[in-house]
Amino acid sequence: MAGCANGICVYRYILADVSDDTDIAGKVCVMPGVIELHGKPYDRVSDSKMPGRPIDDLKLKSLHLYSQVAIDVTETSHGLSACFEISAKGLEVEPPKVLIAPSDLVDQLVLARCRVHCKNSGCAKVAAIPDTENASFNVLGTEVRVIRGDRLARCAAVALAAERCCRCILKVNECIQCCIKAGIADPNGWLDLENGLIVVSSDWD
Repeated sequence: MAGCANGICVYRYILADVSDDTDIAGKVCVMPGVIELHGKPYDRVSDSKMPGRPIDDLKLKSLHLYSQVAIDVTETSHGLSACFEISAKGLEVEPPKVLIAPSDLVDQLVLARCRVHCKNSGCAKVAAIPDTENASFNVLGTEVRVIRGDRLARCAAVALAAERCCRCILKVNECIQCCIKAGIADPNGWLDLENGLIVVSSDWD
């Protein structure tokens, strides 16, 4: 994820700016510099190993509220390890943090940018979507959740989909109806629809 040698650092841009744009998140940067923590030099930063976590419905119901991110960096025998902690602050009952390693987040964002055929005009309606930021409904026996939020809420949704092993589609320019149809109809989906479908969007269309 990041390494340095002879005064040159190579790192994934997502370490500098958490983004749901795969073109930005997956970019590799090369620049002069060193890796340091509390004045101590290191030659690499790796992804933290994520422990298994119990399914938490409060996270799912609060996804649109996740708005802050911190990076947890720890020292290991091989250098440093890092993970993102995405949280929702200022709530009466704060949901647990969503944890994901930086490289895992990039990989999950790429997987969520699946191919969706959409004409953006006259598309068939497959579901009536509640007009809320975190809508949950059933389509052909599959639980579908549409999350609308800013970039950190979208990153949290993609990370939580990986944690719950459910299918996820990151809506870019397609309409939500076509995203739902693609997520349910995809015969090659590598995740079982028994765990549901999450569609992540930045708008209401």
